[in-house]
Order: sequence, then structure tokens, then C-alpha cells
Amino acid sequence: MKNKKKVPEISIIIPCYNLESIVKTTVKNILKNLEKFSDSFEILIVNDGSTDNTLEVIQDIKNNHECIHVITYSQNKGKGYAVKTGILQSIGSSIVFIDGDLDITSDAIQNYIEELNNFDLVIGSKSLQNSEIEIRQSRKILSDIFSSIVKFLTGLKIQDTQVGFKVGNGEDLRKIFKIMNIDGFAFDVELLVIATKLNLRIKEMPVKLKIMKSFRFNSAVQMFYDVLKITYNYKILHKFDH
Repeated sequence: MKNKKKVPEISIIIPCYNLESIVKTTVKNILKNLEKFSDSFEILIVNDGSTDNTLEVIQDIKNNHECIHVITYSQNKGKGYAVKTGILQSIGSSIVFIDGDLDITSDAIQNYIEELNNFDLVIGSKSLQNSEIEIRQSRKILSDIFSSIVKFLTGLKIQDTQVGFKVGNGEDLRKIFKIMNIDGFAFDVELLVIATKLNLRIKEMPVKLKIMKSFRFNSAVQMFYDVLKITYNYKILHKFDH
């Protein structure tokens, strides 16, 4: 039984939606980078209602690795929901969540985890000088606009909330995600608002990132709506004060 095993030092959460062609490579890369510095980890792959063969692929990966666990459900509920589901089922003392689509290079996992000696939450940031970024111009413009809206509405001082690579103290993250409500892409904003409210020490770190996909207009509108919702809960209802 899982609960009789030694508690892993690190839990890796990988949200997946329709990634049948690349998720195997993603997991292989993450395993290779983890094994360089740790032999105590679990990987939770969350299948967020994929309609392709993602589930079959990750089940096959699971069968070959005892440290891998698959969480799946039939309806697509959003990246925030997938990450939350994985985190709340994790047991590691440190938690990493990273996108499953190969957009983000996982070779910095060790560096991020080592920063937890001095910080509570370490997040990837496109804004840092040492970051290596390839991104479509339209996506960059949307990202810059969204970042400005987030800073204006929430007051967050963080330069980049949205990179899908974050590492934190397991106990803190499980506590935060338990009370989070945003299921979509803007969940990172809610996470960072609550973390700031808790006076957690947050550090932005360089990231290697390549995003050539366009971003759907409907998703951008939903993110804006969700940021308004977060701001209302934070500044008007004072929902996070406790």
C-alpha cells in the first residue's frame, strides 16, 4: 500500500490534456533530471479529461515505473483543477508542478528545489534576464497585457505569475490549494495572492521556455474574468484574511 512506503522527499505534479505524442518524452526527461540528485520522489500524472490516447500512454508509463501514479477523470476541468487534484493527493515534503507539454525544460528542477532552503515558493519567470525564451509575438503581447492587469488589480509585485513551473514547500502548497477556487489558467494568480497574504518567501527564477502555440481568445477572456473574481475575493470579500 502506498501509505506504508517511505514518504518521498519530492512530489512532481504533471497536468496533461491531449498530450499523447509528447507526454512520454516529458516524463522521461523529468525522471532523468530527478535521478541525478534524488532517489526519493513520486510523480503524479493528472489526465485532465483527455480525448486522445493520453490516458493509455501514461498508464503504460506507470506500469514501468513504481514511483509514477496516474490520476484521471473523464471531463476536462482545467489546468488549475488538474494541478490542485495532484497536489492534494501528493505526500512529498517538497512539491514541483510542471507543464506536461515540453514547453518548459525540466533540467532546473534541482536548482529550484535547492532554493527551498531559503524560500517557501520558487517560480519560473520569463521576465528575468537569464531566462531563455522563445515565444510567439502575439503570445508575448498577451502575456505582457495580462501581467499588467494582474499587477494593477491585485497589487502583486511578482513580475510573471504564469510560467507552468513552480516548486514549493509541500505542507504550504497543500494548505493553499485546499482553499483555492480557480480551475483555469489563472489559478497561478490565486496561488500567489494567497501565498503573499501568508507572507511566504517567494523567489522568481530563470526558466528555459519555448511556446510556439497560439492562445485561444476564449481562454484569455476566461483568465481576465478569473482575475476579476480573485481580486473581488481578495480585496472586497477579504476571503483570504484568515
